[in-house]
Amino acid sequence: MNPRPPQHLYRITPIALALSLAFAGQALAVDIDEYDAANHTLTYGNAAHGLDAISSSPFGSTATSVISPLTNDTGGTVADASPSGNNVTLTNWTATDSDIVGGVALGTGSATGNTVNIVNDTGTTAIPGVLIGGTLLGDGDANDNKVSITATNGSSITITDITGGFGGTTGSAGGNEVLIETDTTGTVTISVNVDGAFVLEGNAGADGAANTVTIKGNTSVTGDVHGGYAHTGAAQYNEVSIDGTSSTLAITGFVFGGATGTGATGTANHAAHNTVAITSATIASSVFGGNVQSGLGAGGDAGYNQVTITGSAISADVFGGKVNSPATGNASDNKVSLTGGSVVGYIYGGYSALNNANNNKVEISGTNTSNAITGGYVDSFGTGAQQANGNQVTISGGSVAANRVVGGTTRGSDAANQASGNTVNIDGTTFTDPNVSVVGGQTSNGQAGGNKVILANTTGVAYVVHGGEVDYGNAQYNEVTIGTGASVSANVYGGYVAMEGDANHNKVTIAGGAVTWDVFGGRTDDGDASNNTVTYMSGSVGGSICGGYIDSSSSGTAANNTVNLGVAGGAGLTVNGNLYE
Repeated sequence: MNPRPPQHLYRITPIALALSLAFAGQALAVDIDEYDAANHTLTYGNAAHGLDAISSSPFGSTATSVISPLTNDTGGTVADASPSGNNVTLTNWTATDSDIVGGVALGTGSATGNTVNIVNDTGTTAIPGVLIGGTLLGDGDANDNKVSITATNGSSITITDITGGFGGTTGSAGGNEVLIETDTTGTVTISVNVDGAFVLEGNAGADGAANTVTIKGNTSVTGDVHGGYAHTGAAQYNEVSIDGTSSTLAITGFVFGGATGTGATGTANHAAHNTVAITSATIASSVFGGNVQSGLGAGGDAGYNQVTITGSAISADVFGGKVNSPATGNASDNKVSLTGGSVVGYIYGGYSALNNANNNKVEISGTNTSNAITGGYVDSFGTGAQQANGNQVTISGGSVAANRVVGGTTRGSDAANQASGNTVNIDGTTFTDPNVSVVGGQTSNGQAGGNKVILANTTGVAYVVHGGEVDYGNAQYNEVTIGTGASVSANVYGGYVAMEGDANHNKVTIAGGAVTWDVFGGRTDDGDASNNTVTYMSGSVGGSICGGYIDSSSSGTAANNTVNLGVAGGAGLTVNGNLYE
């Protein structure tokens, strides 16, 4: 049984809390002598330009001034300002006291198409304030805003917090972008978070309006990275790309393609269609394609999210999509793809605390893993029927230290639970944990049916191989194939019932592999084991072969089971135990 992974709670930063406050009527002053109204451009060189002081930052930082074009084209402050198309560019900036914002919308106004550019090619730029492409101090939307950070020629940039678009009390944020890049000698350091969009109420991202975060080069982020975060709404179609090729790129906090928060109360607050791509980076905390977190027992689904990780070191868990307790949504149709590198924590295509995890995929090629790998996982927090159906785990190459590989798992107590139609396919892999088990579909209660396990050119599986496994319920129509080059130092069961129920219509095929212990088509401790089949084509079996097996104390029957030998009379086949139908 998989140990329960941690529930990931999101806490809003003090900066985010400060941004949630409306400052209608508060004038944020700045010297606009170099503001080109016609082109909406505010440009500063390497010296301060008489910035007007403020008593405290409205954005929750330690800054003592704000740089932002907060005026219309005639220079007057607008009560419901909708800043659009502003461009704030700071080159080799040396002042250390400012929040920098492309556009601040007041009242019911929106912030659209504003840009902040920080460029450095010499020395150090240190900005203790926040950088925001476009933000709301009211009820509008923040769309298509951008923050761009570039460090080259051995220079360094240090920033507190970056947000492409910040949605306020009721607005949404879509199409916002954060771009951080360096050459091989420049460095960027972020001490808090990087967010493509952060929305307190409303949605972060939509089809055709993705919020994006792109980080390239020598970059360090101490906090979290979000493509899009919605505290009470949906986070969908957001993207995170992290590329540390030929550089040093490290993230200490969590990485989310899209995430919803503890303020969600409705069932449509989904974290869906989000993507995370990580290449040659070091991530100290967990990675999520989509994450749903509800503090009120509601929340939506985490579906159609994707995580792709190449040549990176992940020190915690990886989730394609996750729905945390007490949220009630499904985690389905998510995908995790790993190539090379290493993952220390759990790996889940989809995880749901209370409901269903269907049609998720995990694909691993040459990645060193150290913990359980599961296509779809449903935890035991729920009380109703749960499903983990149609999930897939595919592993090729590499050295795997995982103690368990499962296509689909449900842990709840309802007799109607299902773990069916799941597949585990492993080829060319070495397992190093002496207690590793490989299971197609597993449920504590209910039905484990139609699951498959296929092993080839794989060594080190030393605990159990089960096509379908159930404690109380039925294991039926499951299949296991031990192919050429597979070595299993364990018992192999097509279908296995640990406590009570039927193990019928299961199949095991030995086709070139080696099994050290026994092979059972179907086995139950209390129930029927009928119509099971073992086909022994080639390879070797160190123990006995049994078509169907019931415990001696069982009241059930073992009937119509079959053992097929691949050649007439079994010539050339090795069975060190007995043959039983």
